[in-house]
Amino acid sequence: MITLENSELLERYIASINDSLLFFTKKEKGVVGDAERYCLRNYDNRELSIFALITSQIICGEWQRALLPAIALEMIKTASVIHDDLPFMNNNDSRNNKPACHKQYNENIALLAGDALVSKAFQMISEIPDSEVSRDCARILSDAAGNEGMIHGRELDFEYNEDLEAIKKSNAYKTTKLITAAILVGAKSAKLSDQRIISALTDYSYKIGEVVKVIYDISDIKNYQNTTGSSYSGKANYASLLGVEDAALYASKLTDEACDILDSIDINTEFLKWYSKQILMRIK
Repeated sequence: MITLENSELLERYIASINDSLLFFTKKEKGVVGDAERYCLRNYDNRELSIFALITSQIICGEWQRALLPAIALEMIKTASVIHDDLPFMNNNDSRNNKPACHKQYNENIALLAGDALVSKAFQMISEIPDSEVSRDCARILSDAAGNEGMIHGRELDFEYNEDLEAIKKSNAYKTTKLITAAILVGAKSAKLSDQRIISALTDYSYKIGEVVKVIYDISDIKNYQNTTGSSYSGKANYASLLGVEDAALYASKLTDEACDILDSIDINTEFLKWYSKQILMRIK
């Protein structure tokens, strides 16, 4: 039984995730393979895969069971970001203070790299030894990545989203859907069958998924203001509509509500609650 402190376990998770991402893509060919590895190294803070590993850990005590679907989720998330940054989508030149994929390479390579990572993600799912877990995780990921999830969320983004309800609806199909998928593949990897607990974890995911989006939006506003020295004038988001301070309060309220949901189930969820509050601490 692992008895490491939460922070030590988190470091172990991140190291394992990073090593696995590079290991499973080391044979990806050509410039497209280079672009995949570049983006996987530089684009994400690993929260999706961490949610999957923590969920498996708290349910069965073995986070390694969820590693393959966690890696697959990171690949899907990275593919989404590559495509979102393209000029005909959100037109972002940088990501995490690094050139966006289409700037580091070009638009054609960026498109292909995103497509390749989605394909690779489902190869990872096919490698899960337990066929039932593999099938369930494939269903969860395809639901999150397809037109029931991210694709529909992107379509909603093309519409005129200048009010809070429209932003909530769009996010429900994107960030929230991915985090829910992370929690569910963690639960499936741990062979959880109790529908009451699965339902509570899903409800928790909805709350914490919105928290993550609010925090992203606060960061976007602050980065814009620090970079330009002027008021934010970009696409409406939680922080621009609510104001940074009220958005932070809203994220804190949602985090408390999410943790309250975890208190309603009869497994030890302290690690998951701890990580939820670590995410909230990104607001500075």
